[in-house]
Amino acid sequence: MHEVGNWEGELKHKCGDGSIVDVYASASQVADESGKTTALMASFVDITESKHAQVKLRKSEKEKSAILDSTSELVVYQDTGCKVIWCNRAAGGSVGAKSDDLIGRYCYEIWHQRKTPCENCPVERSIKTGKHEKEIITSPDGRIWRVKADPAKDLKGNIIGAIEVAENITDKVKAEEKTREYAKELEKINNELEERVVERTRALKKAEELREKEIHHRVKNNLQIISNLLELQSSHFKDENVIKAFKESQNRVISMALAHENLYKSTDLENIKFDDYVMNLMDYLINVYQKDTTISTNIDIDHVYFNIDTIVPLGMIINELISNSLKYAFFDVDYGKIAIELDRNNKSHTLIVEDNGC
Repeated sequence: MHEVGNWEGELKHKCGDGSIVDVYASASQVADESGKTTALMASFVDITESKHAQVKLRKSEKEKSAILDSTSELVVYQDTGCKVIWCNRAAGGSVGAKSDDLIGRYCYEIWHQRKTPCENCPVERSIKTGKHEKEIITSPDGRIWRVKADPAKDLKGNIIGAIEVAENITDKVKAEEKTREYAKELEKINNELEERVVERTRALKKAEELREKEIHHRVKNNLQIISNLLELQSSHFKDENVIKAFKESQNRVISMALAHENLYKSTDLENIKFDDYVMNLMDYLINVYQKDTTISTNIDIDHVYFNIDTIVPLGMIINELISNSLKYAFFDVDYGKIAIELDRNNKSHTLIVEDNGC
């Protein structure tokens, strides 16, 4: 102090009660006209609370750094020109450097080897809009980043920079792409299997239809043989009652044979179109019984389908009724008429067979 004439700095001061406080002291010499030091003037300011606040601040900064350094995400604080002011350990590690080595450098220079900011840069947008911004960005080395940015503001609310948080999602994106590829491949395999199943089912169904058609065809042929045998057998008799009995039996067999014939000719092997069956049966019976009389028919039947278990007994009934009309109703007349009507009433049907004979 004798050399420089004044001094200032921090000191520890012991108070009267024995407590130690931090003080900021400044001292200067007082000289007379001859320049001789005659007195010493000093001032002291208690900075204990300020020192404690500084300690807490440094501790808080260390804790913040420790927390941010523990995350795998890149955390970068940039000014309004995208210059790095602070960054965590992950940010430095992402380019093989220490975090302190990035301070003062530009974001786009460090990660993108550019001289100007990236297109659609979320940091620039956040600084301009004052809002949260995000973007998926691919760096030149092929890494894919999910970048989020929020504006940094001073106590007056002025934007002074932005906080950028970037996550390396390269592996996640590639895994998702691989999953989509697997999904497409599985879908392709599944479609191929479904096509094979459909094709196989169609082939089996076709084979089953052919088998059923063959069965109905054989049954029809067997019934036709029985009909022919009955006709052949009746030729050995002269008794009209016996011949009549054979003829009636033959007609019943034919009515069953027609049902099986309709089935193997149909595309629907489960059901028979009833009006077609009735017309075929009518034509057959008229051809058998009537030689001279002209018979007209009126068949009033909607598009009704019955299965084989229904059509056979129903055909037997119609056979008996039409046979009786043809045998007994049209003696000594040139013209006759037979009408068949089927009415549907909810789940039941009503069959009406009538003629205009005597």
